[in-house]
Amino acid sequence: MLTHLRARHNTDQRQQSTTGPCNSAQYPDMSKKKMLDEAAVDMIIKDGPPFSMVQGEGFTNLMKILDPLYKVPCRKTVKTMVEERYQQNKKQAEEDLKKASAVSLTADMWTSRNMDAYLGVTCLIFLMILIYQLYF
Repeated sequence: MLTHLRARHNTDQRQQSTTGPCNSAQYPDMSKKKMLDEAAVDMIIKDGPPFSMVQGEGFTNLMKILDPLYKVPCRKTVKTMVEERYQQNKKQAEEDLKKASAVSLTADMWTSRNMDAYLGVTCLIFLMILIYQLYF
């Protein structure tokens, strides 16, 4: 049967075995795939579900309805994408801090009903370049 499949339909078993949820080689519009991947990363960052949510039946069904050709990335790929986004945002925050002419810090401490201690820190950065551009 495999001989017939390879001979008549120009396919290769090795090619089919590498096509899975983590492989996007056959997606026709890579910019749309990247946009959908970034949207999934945004959802995980903003809503906080576990990375395994992308492999859940409900999420994969939703994505099939939105775009039948889209292959949802596996949880390990999503985790890597979230870590990359974190590094990008961290780098941007460090650059903003280096440009700052002044910084204002506030802190707030509280305890939950379960006696868990929390510390919230807020940093307000004053950039003279932005203030100059806004007023002049």
